[in-house]
Amino acid sequence: MISIIIPTYRRPHLLKRAIASAISQTIEEHTALEVIVVDDDPASMALTAIAEVFPISENIIFKYIKTAAGLNGTAHARNSALKAAEGEWVVFLDDDDCLLPNGVDKMLSAAKTNGSHFCAGNFLTVTENAEGVETSESRSDVKWHSYDQLLLGNVFPVGSYMIRRNAISVLFNPNLKTHEDWLFLLDNLKHLRVCTIDSCVLKIHQSGDNSREQRNRFGGNIQLGKDWARIYALHPSAHFAEVRREILEIFECTDLKKIIGGE
Repeated sequence: MISIIIPTYRRPHLLKRAIASAISQTIEEHTALEVIVVDDDPASMALTAIAEVFPISENIIFKYIKTAAGLNGTAHARNSALKAAEGEWVVFLDDDDCLLPNGVDKMLSAAKTNGSHFCAGNFLTVTENAEGVETSESRSDVKWHSYDQLLLGNVFPVGSYMIRRNAISVLFNPNLKTHEDWLFLLDNLKHLRVCTIDSCVLKIHQSGDNSREQRNRFGGNIQLGKDWARIYALHPSAHFAEVRREILEIFECTDLKKIIGGE
C-alpha cells in the first residue's frame, strides 16, 4: 500500500485538485492506495472539496483527520497522518500542488529495482495569475550526489519523493515555522539508500508574487533566517561553515551566524 498525505487549511478549491491528482495515480496491480487528508481548519472547509471528489474507487482507502485544537501546523498535520498511515510507502503532498500522472508508480518501480528506501523525481513549477491560469512553467531536475547536499539546503520539495514508512526514524519538527520538510530529510536520509528518476512527478503551483507572499506569511526574511540557522545548528558541519555564513547573509540575519559553528 502507498499512503499519500495531504495537510490542508482553508483552501478547498486547491485541495480538490490535489486530491484528484492523488486518486488518479495509476499504480501496479495488487498495490492499494491510501489518501489521508489532515484538516487544520476549525470550520472543516476541506469537507466541501472531499465531497466533490467522491465517489472514490473501491481500490482507494480514504481517511480524514481533524486536528486537535492548538495543534495546528503542517508538521503536526503530517505527524498525525503518519501515525494513522498503513502504507509501506509514504508520499507527502501540499494542498496547492498536484502529482503528475503515473509519478507515484514510476518512483515505486525505481525504488524496488534499486532496493532504495527513498526515491525522488523531477518537478515542474508553474506560475498562475489571479484567475488560476498558468502563465509560465519551468522544470527542475533533481541532481543527487550525496547526503552532504542537504547540509546546505533542501533539494527535494514535498511531493517529489516517496519514502518507506518504516525507514522514518524522526518525525517532522513542529517547532519550525518554515522548512520543517528539509529538517525531516536531514533527520532521516543520512543512512538510507536514495535513488532518483529522470521523470517529472510533481507540479508546484505558485502565484505571480509567491515569494513575497511566503515571506510575509512566515514572518519575513528574519524568520526564514532563524529557521535556516536552527537547522544548521541541529546538523552542524565545520566543512560547510563558511558557505553557511554566506547563505545566512541572504536572510539578513548576521546576528545568527554564531550558532552555525566556527565562531
